[in-house]
This record gives sequence, C-alpha cells and structure tokens, in this order.
Amino acid sequence: MNTLQRYIYLTCYLQITVICFVTLLWLLFFGANSGVAFLVGGLAWFLPCLYFALKTASAIFPPHLNQPAFYLLKNFYRHEVKKLGFSAVLVILSAHYLPQHNGALLIGYIIAVMTVWFWPFLYKLICSK
Repeated sequence: MNTLQRYIYLTCYLQITVICFVTLLWLLFFGANSGVAFLVGGLAWFLPCLYFALKTASAIFPPHLNQPAFYLLKNFYRHEVKKLGFSAVLVILSAHYLPQHNGALLIGYIIAVMTVWFWPFLYKLICSK
C-alpha cells in the first residue's frame, strides 16, 4: 500500500469514526429519532466518499501510473461527479423519508463534509510530530 492509498483509507476511517462518535453524542442529547437522522445525514456523505475512495485508490492510481495525465484527470473527475450525484440523491431521499428531523440530517451531513475539509490540516499536524 503506497502513501496515497494509506491517506485515502485514513480519511475514510476518520470520517466514519467522527460520524459514529458525534451520532452517539447526538443520541444522548436529542433522542433516538434525531440521532438516526443525524447518522443518515453523515452516511449520505460518507458512502459516496467511500465509493470514490475505493475507485480512486484501486482503479486510478496504482495500476495506471504510466498513463497520461489526461486519463488520470478524466477518471478522477468522472468518479467525483458520480460521488456528488450519489450524495445528492441520498440527501434528497433522506430528507423525503425523514421530514421531521431535517435539521439533524443536514447537521450530520455538514459535519461529515467538514471532516473531509479539515482532515488535511489534522494529518499534517499528526505527521509532523
């Protein structure tokens, strides 16, 4: 496993860990129905990211390093568009089937997205020590 694959898998691990930990806190403070909505919101971002990570780590980088940059970028963006579309569908379906707890659903989604955004800073702090 190369460094890029390890970074990708660590990102997925961090996401699911944060989602589960905050969901447990949410369950304690706001109840079961709201906690489930929070978890569904986090999973609406995590599952597409997991798909993207697995496709990126296994299909794009290692076997095709001798391919031109255009090929790598085309595959990267193709999988990114699929990830965003999959996430949008999951959020819409979740909001449709959990209408009473849309706030918790969206907060779970936003926390999962923020985990991905802030992970590079945490990774740099962890690896610099």
